[in-house]
Amino acid sequence: MTFFITLDQFTPYIESSVNLYILQMILTIVILGVVVLEIQHLRRMKELNRYYEKRTYLDDLTGAENRRSLRRSLEQAEGELSLAIIDIDRFKRINDTFGHIRGDQLLVDLTHRINQLMSNNSSLYRVGGDEFVILFHNISKKQAVEEMAKIINNLEIIVEDKEVKDQYEVTMSVGLANYPKDVDDYKDLYAAADSKMYMSKDAGRDTLQY
Repeated sequence: MTFFITLDQFTPYIESSVNLYILQMILTIVILGVVVLEIQHLRRMKELNRYYEKRTYLDDLTGAENRRSLRRSLEQAEGELSLAIIDIDRFKRINDTFGHIRGDQLLVDLTHRINQLMSNNSSLYRVGGDEFVILFHNISKKQAVEEMAKIINNLEIIVEDKEVKDQYEVTMSVGLANYPKDVDDYKDLYAAADSKMYMSKDAGRDTLQY
């Protein structure tokens, strides 16, 4: 009888301990949940920051790298480098004839086609309007010229309107310059290639000047 009386005396303490243990478990679960949510939030924020940082250097329409990315690439350049400026011939005529929506689609198609034809040692940038730039990294000027010629000769893009039975084969005027053969500084590559590109247009378009 004494044993049962003694156990009854401790029952409130046992119940209190059990309740405390349950409370501690609940608090632990809540804290772990908060920690997990915070980790997930931080991970999402990092991914979002990486996404927006990446988007900062990409062209919204074509997905090619943009002028800001080109500037960064030239600032970080090392070794031999060739820069080719591409200008679509008579792009205004394409817009006027087929409409701006088709003109935008042409820019997307051109980006896709050039990416198909480029080698691994080159990168493509859309720097504005219908103007693109390709950088050829760590290959000779001769090799860069050959690769650029391959792209021009295999472009095979035709804009057409079946309703009016009108079509236009897309061609490009291209100027290419090389460091160190043509300029003494990477920052001068763009201007040198741009000058060559206008020589290409003056020569009748659909040509490569280097």
